Amino acid sequence: MRLRHGTKVIAQKRNWDCGIACLAMLLNLSYGDVMIAAKGYWPRLPPNKRGIALHEMEDFAQDVFGVELERIYRAAGYLEGQRGVLGIVGGTMDAAGHWVFLKNDQTIIDPDDEQVYDLNEYLRENRCRAATLLVVA
Repeated sequence: MRLRHGTKVIAQKRNWDCGIACLAMLLNLSYGDVMIAAKGYWPRLPPNKRGIALHEMEDFAQDVFGVELERIYRAAGYLEGQRGVLGIVGGTMDAAGHWVFLKNDQTIIDPDDEQVYDLNEYLRENRCRAATLLVVA
């Protein structure tokens, strides 16, 4: 699969599918294509009570789209120069966390409201923190 670097903003359609929308943005696919694949991959959706977990997203991307995702764990400067699916935890976020799309090291797209935000402002306003990042390996 050839990955482009332009990012179309994609909205989540349900309260649990932020991971589907972010994976679609990362792979430059439509939400519909990723959701159809998800419905064929998992016997029920969401695959767990809270949406799609980190390991589930990794397995799904590899098994269905042939794309290996790599985890980048929270550390000083870990977002610099990166593009991928970023976990957000704490603050005003759901207890399960939330997936956003890291467009570049300072800009995110939140699939919940389809808005583009400065990462640091978003984290400050929502009193949350960035967690593990998934990037194309």
